[in-house]
Amino acid sequence: MDVEIALRIIDEAVFDFIERHLSAPEVEIVRGTWVRSTYDEMAETSPFSMNYLKRDVGPKFWKLLSKAWAEDVNKSNLQTVLERRTSNFASKTLARGASAPPHQDWTMSAPLCLPLEGREGELAQLKDWLQAEPSSVVAIQGLPGVGKTGLARQLAENVQSSFEYVVWHSLGQAPVLQRSLEVLSAQLPEVTTSADEALARVLAQCRQYRCLLVLDGVESILQPGQLAGHYRSGYEDYAAFFEQMTVATHRSCLVITTLEVPTSLLMQSQTPSFRYLSLSGLPENDATLLLTQEGLKAKKAWPLLIHQYQGHPLALKMVAQRIQRLFNGDVSGFLAQENVLTGGLESLLSGVFNRLTQIEQELLYTLACASAPLSLVNLESLLPTQGNLLEALGSLQARSLLKTQDQKAVAYFTLAPFVQAFAIADLTRQLREHPTAEHPQPLSLKIPELKLSAEHEPVSLSQWMAGEIEPDWQPLDRLLADTAQLIPTLRSLSSLRDGSSVKRLKYLKLSSEDPQSQVALLVMITPQAGERMLMHVQLQPGGEVAELPPQIHLKLLDESGESLREVQSQQHDSFIQLPSFSGKLGESFGLQIVLGDNCISETFVI
Repeated sequence: MDVEIALRIIDEAVFDFIERHLSAPEVEIVRGTWVRSTYDEMAETSPFSMNYLKRDVGPKFWKLLSKAWAEDVNKSNLQTVLERRTSNFASKTLARGASAPPHQDWTMSAPLCLPLEGREGELAQLKDWLQAEPSSVVAIQGLPGVGKTGLARQLAENVQSSFEYVVWHSLGQAPVLQRSLEVLSAQLPEVTTSADEALARVLAQCRQYRCLLVLDGVESILQPGQLAGHYRSGYEDYAAFFEQMTVATHRSCLVITTLEVPTSLLMQSQTPSFRYLSLSGLPENDATLLLTQEGLKAKKAWPLLIHQYQGHPLALKMVAQRIQRLFNGDVSGFLAQENVLTGGLESLLSGVFNRLTQIEQELLYTLACASAPLSLVNLESLLPTQGNLLEALGSLQARSLLKTQDQKAVAYFTLAPFVQAFAIADLTRQLREHPTAEHPQPLSLKIPELKLSAEHEPVSLSQWMAGEIEPDWQPLDRLLADTAQLIPTLRSLSSLRDGSSVKRLKYLKLSSEDPQSQVALLVMITPQAGERMLMHVQLQPGGEVAELPPQIHLKLLDESGESLREVQSQQHDSFIQLPSFSGKLGESFGLQIVLGDNCISETFVI
């Protein structure tokens, strides 16, 4: 007789006698007894100690089974007793209903996964939730590639003997609830129920039989572009299913994997029947084992590599392959080139990033460009017009994109290095000549309308929109190519993102005697309705220095040379920026830069 059949017979006998299923240590005792293992040998292959199995669980279990079958059952005669009962068990199974479907191999529905690296602690916790203190709903949440599906599959393999039926169902194609319920119900035995609804039928099946249901990829039914956990239109009825599985009385368990946990489930977080595991990266020991298996060199650099990717297993595997291919396995050589992103990792993170709201994106860009972790007060001062930052921070945490540090009872927020690298790369792409996507104007300041007239023959901004640009007005690529100053530069340019805009800069030298007096005048134009254009103007350091000279003035002039707006640099300013302004087609204006006795002017026509 197969041990799985034996476990099913014993589990049914125990349930019939005291209405509970076998616990995890009892399952270990049956498995060990079946192969004639000693308690010492059982302890070596299980999370339980020899004393616990032999002196605590074992005696109670044999006594319980003896009472259930009304005969003496012990470690020596278990197989003999079961052989006599096999025919009875088969008859009982047939009598229970010929309409019950055959046990389908649920592993055919589950995707193939990379072998788990580590995760013993998480697996033990999940098994405990399903067996020792049975939970009705368990959510496994984490970034793509962190191992959610692999962990769920390993969990199902480890505990399937504790369940009569295991059903794996992928939500990758976002099936509506009715379809999902039909799939689940079809793989479970028929039950008699007065209700015709699919939900009532599945709940009845979960009451009558002990079933493990796994829903993989729940994020597919959640709405991108909203804060984490909100359902897509037409999928709100999943909330009722999750709620019923959480609060209704039944013998089964639902396990979900997801990038973000539905808010309807999080509202059940105080209910003992709901458990929630946020899956983070591997600890250093397990990550080190992974890198060892990949055959990398320069072990002294491994802790830094693991830190850069926060132990993310798939990210480490992908970067290890790149290091082998391009750096002959030398981790130090890879880290020296400062680019921690790989194409595969960018693809993983872009899927998460595309789900964010605009305010979440702004927070990520701001944190990525910060030189130190920022508190909520810091963020509110940097993003004063962005609405409820607290909700957005909570949403980013729910997506595993945010790290929190406590300093003197104040929470400070920062990003994992590889998330920061992705945000910086994405922001840089938006600021280059050919942005990858259109982004709405992030500023919500009141824009002054300045009345200007055109009498000069200045730079034609309307020709910029047609692609006819003077050679001395260059794309921002040169400014963004300076990796040493990239973070301060991005910090200053982060508000100038718009896929429909044209951005150009011109390098100007205010003094031939002072090599540090070179500056970069940056002009961004964005078309608006009614033949209008919105203008943003910045002044950046133009040489190798990171700061503007103090007391440098940037002025907006009308056609007569009168100053309409003016900003002035202070000590250690890395840029200055005029308030945004707009004008109509044909109107003109001037820009003037003044440092001491030196003055440079540029004129423009819209």
